Amino acid sequence: MEDIILATPKHDGMPKGSGISDPTAAKAMKITESARIVNVIDEEREKIQEEYRTGVWRNIMYGERYPDDADVSTYSRHKGRFVYNVAIRLGYY
Repeated sequence: MEDIILATPKHDGMPKGSGISDPTAAKAMKITESARIVNVIDEEREKIQEEYRTGVWRNIMYGERYPDDADVSTYSRHKGRFVYNVAIRLGYY
């Protein structure tokens, strides 16, 4: 979200019509949507049982293998539920 704030509009030298541009409002809308997405992910992440949370998260973020403290199907079930719930809440499913 910080990158959105610091970003500058792209200019290719060509005029873009007669519309009035409001880059500040566009940035605010992007930040608001990004914050909503991050919030949903954080809330759903907290719903994963604590003993599986780190393994599921590291698998999603870094592609790491699940820890050996539980069966792969257990981790997969928690990951699937997490991804499904995020998708539902964000309107992707």
